[in-house]
Amino acid sequence: MVSRHHVRVCLRQLGFERVGVAALALLTACDVYDASLLDDVDGGASLDLSMEATVDLGSDADPPPPDDGPGPDDDETPPPPPPDMGPPGCVPRRPPERPVLSDPASTPVRWYAMRDLRVGMGEQWRSLGYDLDGFCSDVDSTESECAPSEGFGVTMDGDDGVDNAFGQTFIQLITLLQPEYESLANARIDVGEYGILVRLAEWNGTANDPVVDVALVDASRGFAMGADPTAVLEPPEWNGSDEWIASTRSFAAGDTTRPLARDTAGFVVDNVLVAHPRDGTELSITSDRTVTLKLTGVILTARIDDGNRRLVDGIVAGRWALDDIFNTLPRAFICPDTDQYRGAQTALDRAADVTVDGEPTPFLRCEAISVGVGFSGTLSTIHSYGDGRVIRDVCAEPDLCDDTCSSAMNGRCDDGGQGSVSIQCTYGTDCADCGVRL
Repeated sequence: MVSRHHVRVCLRQLGFERVGVAALALLTACDVYDASLLDDVDGGASLDLSMEATVDLGSDADPPPPDDGPGPDDDETPPPPPPDMGPPGCVPRRPPERPVLSDPASTPVRWYAMRDLRVGMGEQWRSLGYDLDGFCSDVDSTESECAPSEGFGVTMDGDDGVDNAFGQTFIQLITLLQPEYESLANARIDVGEYGILVRLAEWNGTANDPVVDVALVDASRGFAMGADPTAVLEPPEWNGSDEWIASTRSFAAGDTTRPLARDTAGFVVDNVLVAHPRDGTELSITSDRTVTLKLTGVILTARIDDGNRRLVDGIVAGRWALDDIFNTLPRAFICPDTDQYRGAQTALDRAADVTVDGEPTPFLRCEAISVGVGFSGTLSTIHSYGDGRVIRDVCAEPDLCDDTCSSAMNGRCDDGGQGSVSIQCTYGTDCADCGVRL
């Protein structure tokens, strides 16, 4: 028998000081793994993942009864199967349908800045997202869009068939390393260090419009190379009048009329915005660790509220290929050729629950995880365009520390990072006052 002390030592060898649910998947990277140890770890905290992250395929279940053909009271032709597979009572959560009406005249372009990001902390993941695969997977499910990792069951859905393995597993891995990941990411947005903008064009400004041009654009309120050199903007007030510097990296060849993450055939129905930005849409969420979601099958929805001044109950959902996930891990301080990286790969391989392109292939392994992220938004405007933020590979690049900012060494931190009082400096260029930035 292996002691619980060995489990703690193993987790610390992998670099995880806090033990959470997702740590179970990482235990397989340890030679001391023993399932009997999981009932009581670190003061009695239960770590039973079996009913939360995966579903038993039921290999020990009783076999189905033999088919003796139709009985005397049976119809010769059985009824067709229901359109949505899953347990009785499950109504899969889907975005609303496009309104059927003529397309009236449009109003000027509107920009909304995202804030209050929700990445699926704790049980929050269960209500963030949509049913992406047409199945409501629960503890009795054996059907799915693709085959789970060998020896593991179908990944459980959240409420109403919501598919969100991102919140269920990936975010738990990140919070083992940085428990405050969500709050720190939102703190950086709140001071304007970076932003994510939703652009609405060709919208008629009413509760229903059958065709709206919708785009996602990266932005900031600090310095941006190529932008107006005097564009050092004050932190946003989130009152509907904030100005942002939009990143030219979000546009094809820097052409600000051609956003990359775009749906020219979005719509608004009963004040709900619905769009499907093209495959490859990127959404980067940064604390001091950056997670860049590169999604296919994207669904963006939000309710337009407060006289068209705010977006509420926003959702970005989609599919995130495993290969793209592994490419972004170094930005989140999970570096290749480490036990942390190998443990994360194992956990995410097992969490994969959907295909990349949405085509059902039940005989092939799942190759992507489902994603659901929540947000709200506030009406904003564009100040200018610039190169925008550069997302670093922190495993390959050194820490940031210099004093090249004009207000460096003035006794206060001005680089927009944690502990800053302003964003007058580029991140990492006020080292004497802010310390080394990662």
